[in-house]
Amino acid sequence: MFPASRVNEAIKSFQKLLYVCPDFVRANEVHLRLGLMLKVNGDYEQSLKHLQLALNDSSPCTLAQLEIRFHVAHLYEVQNKYRTAKEAYERLLASKQLTSSLKADIYRQLGWMYHTVELLGDKVQRERLAIHCLQKSIEAEPRSGQTLYLLGRCFAGINKVHDAFIAYRNSVEKSEGNADTWCSIGVLYQQQNQPMDALQAYICAVQLDKSHSAAWTNLGILYESCNQPRDAYACFRNATINQDQQKDRTVSACEKSTVPAASTGTTTSATGAATSAAASGTSSVTANSAAAGTPETSSSSGTPTGTTAPNTQPTVLGGDLSNGGNSGANNNSNNSSSSSRSQSLTQRIKFLQQHLGNAPMPSITSKRRQLPSIEEAWNLPISNEMSSRQQQTAQAQQRQFQKGYGQVSFAFFVYEGMKLNDAKEKCY
Repeated sequence: MFPASRVNEAIKSFQKLLYVCPDFVRANEVHLRLGLMLKVNGDYEQSLKHLQLALNDSSPCTLAQLEIRFHVAHLYEVQNKYRTAKEAYERLLASKQLTSSLKADIYRQLGWMYHTVELLGDKVQRERLAIHCLQKSIEAEPRSGQTLYLLGRCFAGINKVHDAFIAYRNSVEKSEGNADTWCSIGVLYQQQNQPMDALQAYICAVQLDKSHSAAWTNLGILYESCNQPRDAYACFRNATINQDQQKDRTVSACEKSTVPAASTGTTTSATGAATSAAASGTSSVTANSAAAGTPETSSSSGTPTGTTAPNTQPTVLGGDLSNGGNSGANNNSNNSSSSSRSQSLTQRIKFLQQHLGNAPMPSITSKRRQLPSIEEAWNLPISNEMSSRQQQTAQAQQRQFQKGYGQVSFAFFVYEGMKLNDAKEKCY
């Protein structure tokens, strides 16, 4: 990703070129590049104008006409013109010249719109269409871990826990370095009252992305529910540390609780990312991130340059901290919800500071903790711990999956990952 200043310089250079030489032989390429860069900068009206000019020019261009039309449909989506975007996506799907990669991208965007945008119908119908579109996207591009993650989010949203776990497991196999996926796995475990498995999933998320606010917040809520306020305090502090600072510093539960809450920054959620991601979130980066001022990047699944995967912010558990992953929010609602979450976290931190300040020091006679401390969990040799029980656990879980019921342990994900690695080694 180029710095914003370099992008702005490129935009000015292209604009000067069109002004000085309006009949430039590669004008359509210039319009295309301008359209993509202006979309990244959030200037959607000018972006649409240049993309339309590129569409109207039949000269050879970097992107095919269908890909440019996809960018135009995506522009409508990031401007919250959902019905227009939906119609544009559906017209694209009617074309018989779509590549499998582009078809997968269209179905993914359309599916996530159905999941998040209330304007597109009643919830039951939207969820059914969302799952259908995401499954069609996976058919077109089976190796997309991002789409499998979104499918898991949809299944989790309608309480199909078994199907959600399967989708998340497959997503981990395709893109195991996605913090958003591990955070969502942790949410499912927490909702299924499996705190130890939830803890390990959240630890995986924050080890992949130390600035993953949703995972830190959920981990803090988990520790609070297990009556471990020192660990909860450390997690909430980590959730509010500025993203740049987070890369170099992670608050420990052993740190003195006299650090003022005023040092709290705004909450951030990884998208990539994954992006971010995802991701963008994309890893996971957001399709509607442009509306929130987040730079867009190309998705690893073959999305045309300048286009991103859907908004995939993981769910944050607990009261006012819920963000719901609603990609239909506009700029103001995104900012207000972020501010609300930041205020809620600040209040929780202040409460825990007061509680810890008045609490007696723990002693050897204190009640045994339900969960390992944050330091112990961070250094927990998960692979070694799981290897002792992976065979019996995985076999049992596979039988339960076939029956369609039962809890899924964190060991199942580890076992599946080890099987995948073994298969890769055999291939070489």
